Amino acid sequence: MQKSNILLKVTGILMIAGGAIGLVLRVPSLLCVVAATLISSGNSGLIVFSVILFLLGSVAQLIAGILGVANAGKPEKAQVCITFGILVVLLTIASNILNGAGVTGINILWLVIGLVVPIFYLVGAFQMKNKASD
Repeated sequence: MQKSNILLKVTGILMIAGGAIGLVLRVPSLLCVVAATLISSGNSGLIVFSVILFLLGSVAQLIAGILGVANAGKPEKAQVCITFGILVVLLTIASNILNGAGVTGINILWLVIGLVVPIFYLVGAFQMKNKASD
């Protein structure tokens, strides 16, 4: 049996927690934004799209975390973890830029904070991939 990649497992657990919290917080946000848009008959499509993108990011983060924890000892599954890790990074960047463009302005500090765990997750996944090629 292959030794488990601790970095991938720990960051996977953190991503599961972050994804679950994100879902809990963003589903009501989406409902409120949609309701407010319907009531005001305004054009807040950018805000709705931003919340949907955050929601998709939370789902991707949750899936990536589960895959990381489940496959931390399986180097042959490293590419799946890398793919989901990259997806989480891209969705994090896109949602922060979109949110910043439409609502609050881009906050570089929050962008960097949001990328710390996914980047460490990718480091763990690449370590596992390199171990598989040895």
